[in-house]
Amino acid sequence: MTPPRACRYLGLLGLGVALAISLYMAWTSLQGGAVAGCSGEGSGCHSVLSSKWGYVLGLPVSLTGLPIYGSLLFFSFGASPRSRVLINTLSILVVGAALWFAGIQLLILKAFCPWCCTTHGFAVTGTLLLAFSRRLEPVPRRPVLVGALALPALCGLIALQVFGPAPDQSQRASLGSAGAQQGADHLVSLHDG
Repeated sequence: MTPPRACRYLGLLGLGVALAISLYMAWTSLQGGAVAGCSGEGSGCHSVLSSKWGYVLGLPVSLTGLPIYGSLLFFSFGASPRSRVLINTLSILVVGAALWFAGIQLLILKAFCPWCCTTHGFAVTGTLLLAFSRRLEPVPRRPVLVGALALPALCGLIALQVFGPAPDQSQRASLGSAGAQQGADHLVSLHDG
């Protein structure tokens, strides 16, 4: 197996793992549960996932990775010269988002989520390996277009997080603990109704 081909397969594997972890984190969050190993109030993981920065427009930020990682996987399997601009644009988004969220964890929250860091690690590594595997292919005619598409999308994500509302943790906590109640004796009441 040639090095570019091995890099391509490893890159696809990395993106697949990032997609799977993002799917797990999004599903768990939407179900009101705690991600494995993140249930402690004082844990860095809990601090990150329950913060304002763990959500975009009230939805888990891990949901934003699903279409990006999925599209990269889909278009990288049969990469054509036409899909190259999209692949490069999404690759810039992956690296930019990873830097953004690493900066948030380091500089603002001063706490780290191992699941988040692992997801971004696999995504960035997969993206870079795929880029390395394509290094012998011709460069797209419009390389400026790649940045022109990726940067506004990344800035939009950042703006939504900076100016967007913080999640209502009281509802999340009550829904998460209500889901653990089982049996005929329990009555779940939401919003005093």
